[in-house]
Amino acid sequence: MPGTVRAEITFAIDNDLSLGFCVNCGAYGWEQAVQFCKDAGGPACQIPLTCPRGWAAIASSSNDWSEALAISCGMSSEAGARLASITACMTRLNGYCTTTQTVSPNGKITKFTEPGPLFTTYIAQAALGLSGYDVGTPDGEMGPKTRAALHAFQDDIGLAKTDDISPETAWRTIMAFGGRQKLWDIIATEVVAPNVEAFGNQLYISAPKAKPPEPFGAELAGYEDDVRRNALALYLRGHDHPCSIPAIRATAPFENDTVYWNVDCKEAEYDLFLQPDGSSVINATSK
Repeated sequence: MPGTVRAEITFAIDNDLSLGFCVNCGAYGWEQAVQFCKDAGGPACQIPLTCPRGWAAIASSSNDWSEALAISCGMSSEAGARLASITACMTRLNGYCTTTQTVSPNGKITKFTEPGPLFTTYIAQAALGLSGYDVGTPDGEMGPKTRAALHAFQDDIGLAKTDDISPETAWRTIMAFGGRQKLWDIIATEVVAPNVEAFGNQLYISAPKAKPPEPFGAELAGYEDDVRRNALALYLRGHDHPCSIPAIRATAPFENDTVYWNVDCKEAEYDLFLQPDGSSVINATSK
């Protein structure tokens, strides 16, 4: 039966993240994987993973393997393989990673050019769960719990209800939670780190061009004013402080200081201190 056929996948990696892999190549698969890696420009290719069965997935930063690369293999499902590689890549890079391709148990290779709903739904599930909404275990699937949590979040922040999670919706859940870096850090410590040892030789992660951690305040400083007013209104509402979306004004009063923000909302004016560790202090002045 086709379902019982298992792909043997051998990956070869060079220090600059040149990649070669060979599917169902038999006893000499490692030689062919190394040759493919050399053909891709790697002068010192080595074998970090040989996976005899299950699903495999490759994730990287914007299809740029030289920044960050994560490979998972021997997984029980395609979604599981993709999520393992994506989360490992993102948290090591401190930035976004997406699936570039997967290999099925029967050796079929599927390439990806867009993140797709699995990625955005997983990110939103993680952010919603950390904000106190019951999504169950994040799995990238839009099930009843996730839909109910999404609708509750949209009600809480005054957005129209939707039945799917777009990249924009996922971004809003991250802003309400406290920014990308806080989410990466928690996923890294609570999801990726506990599983790295369990995966053993089924997971490879490398990020030679990892980005430095970016506190939420520094992330906000890079936004245009209208985006920042939306983001800080969402953040305040996510932390039980009323603020109509968008905020009337959101400024950093002191030059080069991204810790202290003054946010003027219809309901109140807030002094918001965003600490580098992801925590915050919020002082409100009623109108």
